[in-house]
Amino acid sequence: AGAGAGVLSHGGAFPAGPPLDPALRRSWGAWLREYGARVRAEKRDDSERRAAQDASNPLYVPRNHLLQRAIEAAEDDDFSVARELMDALRMPFVERPGFEAYAAPAPPELAGAPGVAVLS
Repeated sequence: AGAGAGVLSHGGAFPAGPPLDPALRRSWGAWLREYGARVRAEKRDDSERRAAQDASNPLYVPRNHLLQRAIEAAEDDDFSVARELMDALRMPFVERPGFEAYAAPAPPELAGAPGVAVLS
């Protein structure tokens, strides 16, 4: 892969949203070109850049939909969901088997749910 490929290494999956308006698309494109030029100028190996990004951007974060699920389970006296979430968050920078759901965006069925998925 070339310089800048795989820039978003912790997954890189984004939930689908509405198409960008043309002005925002141009602005985003300009930023990406500028960022790509900077990446190429640094002449840093992609794996080194990816490791630095992963070290400063946690893979597991307390997303709204995950917290809501833990709250709802706790209201039914089931604290296992909260315990598992806390276990994932103990080492947020280390990818671990069995914790994939804690790195994923909100599921499609929650798309547009205010306060649960919109900011997740």
